[in-house]
Amino acid sequence: MTTPPNNASDKPGLSDDISNALSLIAAVFNGHVALVRAEIAANLRRAIRGLLMLVIAALLGLTALNLLAATLVLVLIAFGCPPALAALGIATLAIVAALILLAIAAKALKPSQLIPTRTVEHLSHGAGLFKEKTENDP
Repeated sequence: MTTPPNNASDKPGLSDDISNALSLIAAVFNGHVALVRAEIAANLRRAIRGLLMLVIAALLGLTALNLLAATLVLVLIAFGCPPALAALGIATLAIVAALILLAIAAKALKPSQLIPTRTVEHLSHGAGLFKEKTENDP
């Protein structure tokens, strides 16, 4: 029986440690990339739900607003208001309500609401810890 020669390449060394460290860094990075993708997907789903609710609300609101506006115009006419003035007043109220709803919807759909801020903050914190650790170690 022969024994393999005992040379330095058989022992784990610095190159193995560096390789392991790089593998771990790559795994952490890939994990964070997956986390960013998941957060973006969740934010996108929330935005799509918001858009869908906005469309449904707009359709229901338009139907109800038409009925309500016609009723209010008839009520104002019944109280002696000229038909044109009654229609103008009700139309003005409808426009104000629409502008308020538009402002609320625009705020919900801001691009800043779709950025994966939690993951970015976590990565920044992790990078800071890594930097601090590597600077303190000899």
